[in-house]
Amino acid sequence: MMLHAYYLRIPTRGELIEVRAPDPFVPAMDGNWEPQRVTRRLEDTIQELKDKVTQEEQEQQGQEAVGGGAEEEQPRSEAGSAEPEEQRARCQQWLAEWALECLHKAGESCRACPSEPINTTTITTDPDLVLTYSLEEFNLCLSNDVLMGNLEALLDLPLPVEFQEVMKEKVDQVYPSGIPEKQLRRLGQLARRYSGEEISRWSVTSSGTLAALLDPSGGNWNDSQVQQLVSRYLTLDGTLTGPLLQEIGGRRLCHLREEQMEKIPAKAIRTAGQLNISACSQSKKELLYRKAQEAFASLAGTPSLYYCRLQPYLGGAPAEDLKYLANAGVAIDMDIDTFLSLNPEELQLPVVFLSASTKI
Repeated sequence: MMLHAYYLRIPTRGELIEVRAPDPFVPAMDGNWEPQRVTRRLEDTIQELKDKVTQEEQEQQGQEAVGGGAEEEQPRSEAGSAEPEEQRARCQQWLAEWALECLHKAGESCRACPSEPINTTTITTDPDLVLTYSLEEFNLCLSNDVLMGNLEALLDLPLPVEFQEVMKEKVDQVYPSGIPEKQLRRLGQLARRYSGEEISRWSVTSSGTLAALLDPSGGNWNDSQVQQLVSRYLTLDGTLTGPLLQEIGGRRLCHLREEQMEKIPAKAIRTAGQLNISACSQSKKELLYRKAQEAFASLAGTPSLYYCRLQPYLGGAPAEDLKYLANAGVAIDMDIDTFLSLNPEELQLPVVFLSASTKI
């Protein structure tokens, strides 16, 4: 059995203090929890307890009003008096520290929701109502467990960027030790709100997770974020595949370090399609050309097809390989962009003849 302090109620004379903690024993918070049978709903139980306490307080107040003037309260002994001053001071200090900690960690979340709490029913049946909430109301009225249970539905709403920042903070509150990989796949556009430093701590170990994060439907990443994301994946022994290279794109692929590029298997190049690597340094172009040459080696006997597959990587080709294509005995059309991408130092060698029609 596992217990969780979910609800705290402190009825002080000056103010009623009520505190709730997110319920960790739900599938949205931990995929390992699978409810089998519900005996009593938590919200109903809490409400019953609150109603009972309220009734008792009302009865006590009524009794005090009736017998208030009958007799004076007997003086209590010093030992049996109201709580000792030392205990009272400790309690007041704890309450003050709790309030400061609450405000520090969760900002306005210590305050109560000023309107109707946002729940699953609101999100699924009347999502337009969510759009009427102010930023402060959205923060106070959306609990962490409702957020995690309806994350995708909320991300589908046209919420301003500031609202996404609130959602990001709540996700981080739910997972202070790091977002589980299963939950990373659900972040969608929210993932774009994380810095490169935060991404460097993510647990991205599977190609499925990386593909889900790179999915363009979630919006645009900046180059530094993608570089950090791919670097993290490779650091955790991930393998780049053709579809992943397509998602990353040639321009961002050029931002990887050469030792990271070395980890790209040749078969990934074979299934990556056309990658524009014009932004790569010459050394990176040469590295990718060698991998492409290995990937398409079986096509070397068919020069025209071999050329088509190698074309995006010819900027890294040595002069001797260009000479091979020129002497293949088959007319190969080279467009001007491909010609301009060739390494000028290799073209200076007297081994390749290029006609004005840019055919080799």
